[in-house]
Amino acid sequence: MKPAAQRLIGILSSLALVIASLSVYSSLLIPTYTEIQTLRGEGSALKTLLAEEKEAVDAVERLIKQYSSVANLRDSLAVTLPGEEEIASIVNQFQGIASTNNILMNSFSIRPITIQPTGFEEVVKPMGVLRMSLNVVGDYESLKAYLKAIETNVRIMDVQSIQIDNAGLSTGPYAYQIEVDTYYQL
Repeated sequence: MKPAAQRLIGILSSLALVIASLSVYSSLLIPTYTEIQTLRGEGSALKTLLAEEKEAVDAVERLIKQYSSVANLRDSLAVTLPGEEEIASIVNQFQGIASTNNILMNSFSIRPITIQPTGFEEVVKPMGVLRMSLNVVGDYESLKAYLKAIETNVRIMDVQSIQIDNAGLSTGPYAYQIEVDTYYQL
């Protein structure tokens, strides 16, 4: 065979091989590549969705913790600033503090103090005030411990005045008249 014919057959067979390669590439590889790109896009979208969902779950968990702490705070405030006078509880607290600190409670009286409007009644509930007048007997160190215990009591209390009467004795025990305000919500 002539070399020109051999070259022509070689070129035609190379051309047929290139056309066959292009047809295989276009019929098999391009759809597979397109499918791979689609799956990568879906995977990326799902990862983004998963991250958003985790963030939403974390936000809900934070809110649940926040609201449960608010409920705990509400319960704590109900003890610190009760919704009613709870006079028996007040008397019990004063008597318990007195017995713990070696103070003898001789007498006590309770009187409500006039409630002053705050102007914020729609936002903040008004507070009622009860003034406790206590007559107690004890030495000075016991009185200091008694006042500190009143100051750190779970219920909010303010000592308004203290009067000391030593009854002519120079070393005690002394008699004290103490006025304490305690609060409640209306």
